[in-house]
Amino acid sequence: MTGDQLAEYDARGGASTFGMVTSDRTHRGATAYQQFDNGGIYSTDGWTFTVTGTLYRRYLAAGGMGGYLNAPIGDVRTGSTGITYQSFKGGQLTTPDYWDSPPPTTPAGGAKYTYPTLSSGSTGDYVRAVQAKVGAPIDGRYGASTVAAVRAFQQAQGIPVTGTVDLRTWARIMSSPNRVFDGTNGRLAPEQLTIVAPNWTLPTDAAQAFLAMQDKFRRDTGGTFTLNDAYRPFDRQVQLFVAYGAPRASVPGTSNHGDATTGAIDISLERDDATYRWLLANAILFGFGQSAYQNSSEPWHWQHTY
Repeated sequence: MTGDQLAEYDARGGASTFGMVTSDRTHRGATAYQQFDNGGIYSTDGWTFTVTGTLYRRYLAAGGMGGYLNAPIGDVRTGSTGITYQSFKGGQLTTPDYWDSPPPTTPAGGAKYTYPTLSSGSTGDYVRAVQAKVGAPIDGRYGASTVAAVRAFQQAQGIPVTGTVDLRTWARIMSSPNRVFDGTNGRLAPEQLTIVAPNWTLPTDAAQAFLAMQDKFRRDTGGTFTLNDAYRPFDRQVQLFVAYGAPRASVPGTSNHGDATTGAIDISLERDDATYRWLLANAILFGFGQSAYQNSSEPWHWQHTY
């Protein structure tokens, strides 16, 4: 080990935390990593993060760097609702399984999760969200193909096979990872994403522009941006839609936070504070801007399409 990885190894307790070395330093794509009995250290896009303990074992069971999760983009976090989780370029791991039955009813921020029972004949955006997660044609109509896909999903999850999306099935839909990386909204491949801050990524073109903009912000003000949202994978789009509903949350698969060309970010700021005024004067130099709606209603939201 050298450099940042050695510093991380020492800072985290060395052998008492990680155990014995089980692999040489390895490179895969943009990531250099080294693995141990009880953890791994991963360096990607100039950031270094660790995966240890139970989450590490679950990460390896999912294929590690060679699986759908790919590289970690942050360290372990504990949210306000008690969920312990770690984010990766390809998804998220939680322990204990936050979404397992019964799933939560009230997330942070005062919203309320709704889990409508869906069955043959149901229609609408909740059906579309389910169809996207279980691999059925996405048309918003709960027909025979959706029933079959839900039954197959339930069987694979080891829960009662009914063809109906009940509370227990919602729990598994919310916790099941996105394993489709076809470049569509919320389903960008890990190789299309660059880490811009712990736990946040952006499509690479937008990421490069954002990092250049942040570098100027740092030179001008001495500070850095605090992000509240950036690229939003499909799983998170489903979670937010079930929590907030339309129009506050976008229908899964349509969020501008999930688009490969948009590069949407939410920056922690208040209208007319110093950060907001700096962005009004400088963001356009880096291709970031706002629509009239965002300028009036969401001053924190900026997109790399301008």
